[in-house]
Amino acid sequence: MPGHMGYEWRSIPGLEVLRINPEKQVMYVNGSVPGETGEILLIKDCYHDEKKVQYPHFPTFSYEKDFEAETNCNDDPYSPFVYEDGEFFARRMTMPSIVFTEPENFKTTKRDKTKAKTAKVKK
Repeated sequence: MPGHMGYEWRSIPGLEVLRINPEKQVMYVNGSVPGETGEILLIKDCYHDEKKVQYPHFPTFSYEKDFEAETNCNDDPYSPFVYEDGEFFARRMTMPSIVFTEPENFKTTKRDKTKAKTAKVKK
């Protein structure tokens, strides 16, 4: 995944693309990306033998197709689970990844900088 870093172009292999939000034009990547925010990235597929799982885990859980679970998950638009083609998915791609809330107003007590600091003595 190359990017502009200073005057030269740099290539960083083996990054993982976690999610792409085309509406906001945001890409979530696991790893460090060279360059500044808002710069252009050129993304290519790569394959690493070192990162390949040599002996993957054997599945220890199997389930049968459940019609009730399928209808309950797909009917509720706010349910984070999706049941499609006999498989559960833990996230709907239409749900936002990050939700920003309004910051709460906290009143901080500031010391009066016109006066000198005095030590408080306990008696």
